[in-house]
Amino acid sequence: MYRNLDRLPELQTGVRTKQFSSFGRDGTNNDGFDGKYPCLRTTDAGCVIADDSGPGEVASVWFTRDEGNVTKTAPFSYPLVANGVQTSGGVYIRVPMPYRSSMRITTQSNPYFYHVDCRQFPDANGVSTFDPSDKAEDVIALLKAAGTKDPKPAQPNSKTTATSLNLAPGKQLTLADTAGPGELSALRLKPAPTRFVRRRQLAARILGHRAGRGLRGEPGRRSELMSVP
Repeated sequence: MYRNLDRLPELQTGVRTKQFSSFGRDGTNNDGFDGKYPCLRTTDAGCVIADDSGPGEVASVWFTRDEGNVTKTAPFSYPLVANGVQTSGGVYIRVPMPYRSSMRITTQSNPYFYHVDCRQFPDANGVSTFDPSDKAEDVIALLKAAGTKDPKPAQPNSKTTATSLNLAPGKQLTLADTAGPGELSALRLKPAPTRFVRRRQLAARILGHRAGRGLRGEPGRRSELMSVP
């Protein structure tokens, strides 16, 4: 996904999204408080929290318990992985982990509150099993540069239109107008400095697990896959 950001809008035929979570199986709000429901089953290896057969991909894992440190082993590095002090709460893993035939996620102890998001593919064509030796340094560099440049690859025959404007309060103005098929790949706004507006606060974060908090050390909000220079 991170290496093909220009394909994010595409809908793939036959792909289903699935989630495992610690929800209360009895219909109550007991979604992890006493640890009754988080484990699908318990094995000698520990608490099984996700189990799937057939080809697919684990998209994200989220916990509220800040135990274990997977950030020391790339590609489990920030911002693909973060702990409680780097997020608005909880621990997340946003490393795409594809599998061709099956997957199982087991924790050594009961995680209480969690969810695991995955995608199921109609077949294994083109699917390569997750390779933990891939350090994904290009992806990590791309994400760390979020908010400073457009991460999508340049497209042939693309055109950039720049417009200077002076917009009065309550008024509207057309920035660009075109006819025929095409694609809007980026929109950049550079407002004049004021006492009340920070440019970075104009960008909305689109990776859900880090919503509500900027990248570590940065004030306010910052765009994730789009850019406000």
